[in-house]
Amino acid sequence: MYARCGCLLEAAAVFNKLTPKDVVSWNAMLTATVEAGEAEEALRLHQRMRAEGVMPDAATFAVVVAACSALKDEATSRAVHTEVAARGLDGHPVSGTALVCMYAKCGRLDDATTVFERMQRHSVLAVAAWNSILAALAKHGHGATAVEFFRVMTMAYVQPDGITITVMLHACSHSGLLATGLDYFLSMLHDFGLAPTAEHYACLIDLLGRAGVGAEAEEVIRGMPFAPDNVAWKTLLASCQTSKDAGRGSRAAMQLIRMDPLLHDSSYVLLSNILPV
Repeated sequence: MYARCGCLLEAAAVFNKLTPKDVVSWNAMLTATVEAGEAEEALRLHQRMRAEGVMPDAATFAVVVAACSALKDEATSRAVHTEVAARGLDGHPVSGTALVCMYAKCGRLDDATTVFERMQRHSVLAVAAWNSILAALAKHGHGATAVEFFRVMTMAYVQPDGITITVMLHACSHSGLLATGLDYFLSMLHDFGLAPTAEHYACLIDLLGRAGVGAEAEEVIRGMPFAPDNVAWKTLLASCQTSKDAGRGSRAAMQLIRMDPLLHDSSYVLLSNILPV
């Protein structure tokens, strides 16, 4: 209860009074600590858990790895990975997925891929595990490889979810794969039964804008099945900055200012980078 309310000190006080403390209670306290942004404290708590002789499980390591991800401390991350492997849990989908995310944040795509491939050998993976490696590939600019992993995923009859499509649109946008990205967007509803959200439309606008087809990006905004939010217009404005499209950038900036006057300054800063001196 205290943890959900963000009262970490109160949660810790209740936790310290528990006798005995099982792995479930330790995991709950670890999770609350990480969610409160206290990653270093979570690692100290993990050390205390080990000292008290409580055996960590896959859920424990998922939280501890998340703490390492927040710190981006490669030495600590590798030490935790060694412990996970020693427990035989580096191939477990829960702890393994967390390791993939951790290595991606540390910039170690090779290690992220190795962990993912180990998971593949040990179990049938759910979409969350696939999303972790796809996001890692997208983050580091390996769009073509992400496309190949996505193909393998669908051949394994794993159904993509909304996060998968967001990640793939991002991968295509940053790798110049316009046609492939458009196919993913169109396949959402037709092939996977997923209704595009505002986030998906923003990714599509970014894809088109980065490809230099701003007219199509603006057409997408005006044809959305719901009112475009400021993210859609700001994405278009940012792409106009790259293409130096002053006319379309001005329209996007005016829309942003009408929607939220607080965006006045930031919109004009972006617009000033487009307009000729």
